[in-house]
Amino acid sequence: DNIAHDMKTPLARLRGRLETLASSDTNDKFASDELNQALKESDQLLTIFNAVLRIARIESGSPNHPTQRVDLMALMNDLAELYEPLAAQKSLDITTYSTQHAVIYVDRDIVFQAFSNLMDNAIKYSPRHTCIEVSIGTDPTPYFQISDKGPGIPETEHEQVFQRFYRLDQSRSTNGNGLGLSLVRAVANRYGANISLTEHQPGLTVRIDFPVATDRPPRAQATAHTQTPELPAIE
Repeated sequence: DNIAHDMKTPLARLRGRLETLASSDTNDKFASDELNQALKESDQLLTIFNAVLRIARIESGSPNHPTQRVDLMALMNDLAELYEPLAAQKSLDITTYSTQHAVIYVDRDIVFQAFSNLMDNAIKYSPRHTCIEVSIGTDPTPYFQISDKGPGIPETEHEQVFQRFYRLDQSRSTNGNGLGLSLVRAVANRYGANISLTEHQPGLTVRIDFPVATDRPPRAQATAHTQTPELPAIE
């Protein structure tokens, strides 16, 4: 964490100098291509350092993350709507289901980021023309759950995948830095929530169980709907 903090500023300066060089007039195509590649790599480094610092701030209980009353159903619907276009590129359906309103007291932004990381993984590893199921409920406490039809995670590696920079063998050919699930674990720990990974036969189910909220809204009727992306799939 300290290294990430100390290195972020010089990396940002380095990126700025590379950008200045890349935008300068030059007839050397090789040099121009190399500079553009260096810019991409510096952006990747800055992304990694920013992610590490964000995890550190969450783990330290930074006061910049205020606690508020959050409706899990609204959060789930916003998540599905945001990721519809990305899912459509793989001809994936996102199905949302809720048995009753669930309320948690958290920082909405960082919890939404954690859910986004899970949705991003589900889309990344789901085969084309399959369905991602997202659900919330209160049995026995408020929970968020997402299931996909991907390759899953071997039970022997269920704990390791939450370690920073850990990547499964089948994930090394895809984009990523091994920090997504680390952030999810940091957010869960901050609010005393429990994360569980189970097989979805095939695929993976990730569930986050939050502590019971102090004041809970009245019981709602069960609802279920399927959001079918309308954008054409990219072949």
